[in-house]
Amino acid sequence: MKERQAVILNNDDSSSEWVGRLTRVLSILALLSLLGWSLVTLNNPQTLPIRMVRAQGTFSHVTEAMLQKTVGQVSGGYFNVDVNQVQRVVETLPWVAQASVRRIWPDTLAISVKEQAVLAYWADKGLVNQNGEIFTPDKFSYPKGLPYFKGPAGMNVMVTQIYKDAQRQLKPLGLSVTSVVLDDRRSLVLELNHELELVLGKEQKAARLQRFVRVYPKILSDKLSRIARVDLR
Repeated sequence: MKERQAVILNNDDSSSEWVGRLTRVLSILALLSLLGWSLVTLNNPQTLPIRMVRAQGTFSHVTEAMLQKTVGQVSGGYFNVDVNQVQRVVETLPWVAQASVRRIWPDTLAISVKEQAVLAYWADKGLVNQNGEIFTPDKFSYPKGLPYFKGPAGMNVMVTQIYKDAQRQLKPLGLSVTSVVLDDRRSLVLELNHELELVLGKEQKAARLQRFVRVYPKILSDKLSRIARVDLR
């Protein structure tokens, strides 16, 4: 009669594997819960709220208080504030030509501002910058002693270029442009210092100005006090 051998199955290996799987699952669930809590917490505007705005750049019409008030229109804490939206809001300020925004840990926004480079008054509707663009800040902030521009709607860039061209040609003569008026018929009148008015008319404006530049030193410069108007048409 053959002897039967007893076989004992050891369950330790399978139990350990099951415990390991359960541990990994619980670890993953705990990590997901932590991530979910972190996302909720970081998206809460009260988590590290923005408390300070630091203005950077060279400017005279924009202040940190003005920027602080503007940034207050945008919600969010350090982690979730939309810096692109802050930039867009800051650039709505009339004296701001361009802005960039970055975070500084733990509660600060640094805003670099490039201020409008003002060139002239535009009739009674605002100011003109160096690019010929019209902007409209509060009148109490207008600088004094600027040239005066006036022209049909949409002609502000052309009027600005006329001014720059005329200034470049007249400066060597000791003259400067104080007023540029382009009427609805595109007829041009320049007023210079010494209260001298140049009527350039509608046609051949550049050629007429060049003619004035040529004859001024020879004929007009020593009679300037007696001349109020030069019609070049």
